[in-house]
Amino acid sequence: MDKLGRNMKNRMELPNADSTLKASQLNHVSQVWETESDFRNALSKSSVVEPYVSVIVPVYFGEDTIAKCVQSIVRQKCGRMELLVVDDGSKDKSVDVVNGILASSTPPSRVVVHQTNLGIANTLNQAVRAAEGDYVLIVHQDSELLGDNYLARAVKSLSGQDDVAIVCGTPIFPITEFNIYQKIFMIMSDHNHSCSPIELEEVSFAEHKCDLFKRQPLLQVGGFDSEHFRSSAEDQVVSWRLRNRGYKIIRDHRLKYIQRYGASLSTLQDILKKLFKYGETQAGVMWLTRGTVLTKRHKTLDQIRRAKNRLAAMICSTIVLSGLVLSTFLSLYFLIPVIGTILIRTFHIARRARMQELKINNRTLPIAGFLGFCTDVAYFAGFGSGTISSLIGRKFQSRPKVL
Repeated sequence: MDKLGRNMKNRMELPNADSTLKASQLNHVSQVWETESDFRNALSKSSVVEPYVSVIVPVYFGEDTIAKCVQSIVRQKCGRMELLVVDDGSKDKSVDVVNGILASSTPPSRVVVHQTNLGIANTLNQAVRAAEGDYVLIVHQDSELLGDNYLARAVKSLSGQDDVAIVCGTPIFPITEFNIYQKIFMIMSDHNHSCSPIELEEVSFAEHKCDLFKRQPLLQVGGFDSEHFRSSAEDQVVSWRLRNRGYKIIRDHRLKYIQRYGASLSTLQDILKKLFKYGETQAGVMWLTRGTVLTKRHKTLDQIRRAKNRLAAMICSTIVLSGLVLSTFLSLYFLIPVIGTILIRTFHIARRARMQELKINNRTLPIAGFLGFCTDVAYFAGFGSGTISSLIGRKFQSRPKVL
């Protein structure tokens, strides 16, 4: 084939050129191509359409945090996006807060209100099916995107990677806003992600706090598991399904967001209920996946630490409860390992709290450590309940909050 050897502005005809090419497309070309193939490749790249992104925000009693969440979304510099806010039967002023912000916002937006609570899995599935985007960014009501380029950077990280289904962000916790119970929850749930020396890191599962999904793979695996789980563990199951399809999950440490806990997680009772639910649904996940959720895992420092902490909680709780039973029916000497285990675990948790600079008073550290042990027991009890529920075939459909 003859070399073109001249600027395409001076030559508009090509051998076998597509007659439908628009002059406006060619006018943007300002370089010299050696062959027709080079020209067509460059033209193809220049006409790539930016992916359309649907941002989904599930809301349930979120009036104390939803304003900062939605404001961080509407200020994103992303040309093609829509916002879907789904209120799952809240009885507070969450919808009024959202409507007030969206009244003057620029991206196309929709607000859907459920009259009754359907649960997070059903809510997300409904929103994903209604979304029009190629990608879906799920942002929880207590999260706040940092910067105005979070969405654009997430799209860039996910685009062009056929084997990656999800890109996750990295949370930053506003410790100064937390009370002692929230700090204990942060430690016992291992939510304080470590800083990675690399920008992109493969992880085992997404928590869809501020995670970007490819919509089609998400639909192909059936979305989020609403059949077995109502308000927890749906993130682990959908991640497991995607990994089984050969997809990867990537954490981009350049994507930062603020993670709050909200008023629904501010008392000791709230924390114990949450850890009980975690334990219950974790047992359900293990049963549903026959333990394979633990296989094919890309182990990171955070995940290894979380697994060790959960294992320690189970072991310590087993020793304490067994010791209490044996001391009741056999001998009080069995209280010795019980007391020793509680003291060791309390010291360990207090030490972790001090090392992580959570600004807990030294006099309060022993109390914090003991409260941490109490969450161990709650998680252990939940895991036992979940195991029994799995054996008898009961679904994990926690009852919604009623005010």
